[in-house]
Amino acid sequence: MEVHRYLSQSRLAEDPAAAPSPISENYQRTFAELKKLLAFDAADSPELFVAYTPEARVETLEIGGDCSIVYDQHLGQSFNRLNDFALADWPQPYVIQWGLKHLAVALAGCGDSDAASAALMCSQVWPVKDRPTVRSKEIFSVRMIVTAIQEHFVLAHECVHAAIERGLPTADRPDFVADIDAVAAFLDEQKPNPDEAERQMIQGEIRAVQAMSGAQGTPDPELEERLRDARAQETRDGGRAAGEILADKLNLREELLCDQIASELVLARFGAMGLDFAAILTSILHAFHNLTSLSVIRSLARGWREDGPPSPELQALTVRKGVWRTNMREMEEVLGLNQKAHSKFVEITKLHARTVGDPILFILPFEFHRIMEKLDGESFERAGVYEAIRALGTASRSGSTEG
Repeated sequence: MEVHRYLSQSRLAEDPAAAPSPISENYQRTFAELKKLLAFDAADSPELFVAYTPEARVETLEIGGDCSIVYDQHLGQSFNRLNDFALADWPQPYVIQWGLKHLAVALAGCGDSDAASAALMCSQVWPVKDRPTVRSKEIFSVRMIVTAIQEHFVLAHECVHAAIERGLPTADRPDFVADIDAVAAFLDEQKPNPDEAERQMIQGEIRAVQAMSGAQGTPDPELEERLRDARAQETRDGGRAAGEILADKLNLREELLCDQIASELVLARFGAMGLDFAAILTSILHAFHNLTSLSVIRSLARGWREDGPPSPELQALTVRKGVWRTNMREMEEVLGLNQKAHSKFVEITKLHARTVGDPILFILPFEFHRIMEKLDGESFERAGVYEAIRALGTASRSGSTEG
């Protein structure tokens, strides 16, 4: 009851609880399995609260001495939709439409009702092309497996946080923690120099402009200017050294440990089902990419009116991805994958960047700024914006894959 009250007050959902369904029951079974593997004491184990809110966010709560893990079913839907965008190669307008809807939620959470209203309105009228229905059906089973792996990883990650809080031996990895600084130093050594980083960002711009204007079309000069601004902001956000970020964020070490143990739990679970280890690890990396795109949207909501400081959330995700990928090189050797996972990592990173990452990072901010400039000085219909956004968190609670 306390968790329900907390979520109803902190999120855009009057009733944050997910409706009972086979999917929510499956989360509970997965949760029970994870608690058993981590050796929680029955008298002091966390509870799982399955929510469905517009924010699509997972968190661990300590209320009145009791620990509860909140798994937001909407996050699973968001994973599923982003996976479909990438694997079925959806037209970019659909990605922007989806991004505007989630941007509206993030803006409402920041109390910016004018901007939230504009984003929500535009998401509802955004021009879209033909849906790749046939392709989506062809890769349906693959997408379901990828999404299941990603959801399992996120839930396992939160369970490990609870295990660390309780000092369980299953989450005690002093050697891993001791090596984190060395891994961060390795990442900083491998980091491209400023000129190379600039070149990579320009390549991302080119991909985004080509997708927006058509391969044979002429890029919009205004779009190119906005993309240059986005590149500059992204360079500022990602420019800090991993070691420096770790020094500022002491709790980030725990996040890295949770990522490692959660990955091992996912490998054990889905490996036992006969799935390819390289494919499992690639799905986890894909989850990191999806989480980054969601973080980009939240960062845009917090700082779109002016250039603010680098996003702490994005910085932490950048370090988490880098450390995770470095540690997975050793995992590849242990599993005898012979660089098989590495090649898949490169493929999924390029695919996500082309289909989801670049549109969200480059095109969405540009389009949203253009929308707000056109609406500058005009009146907004704000009265129903929060009700409309809450409706996003009540639709399809029974487990629709729409995100």
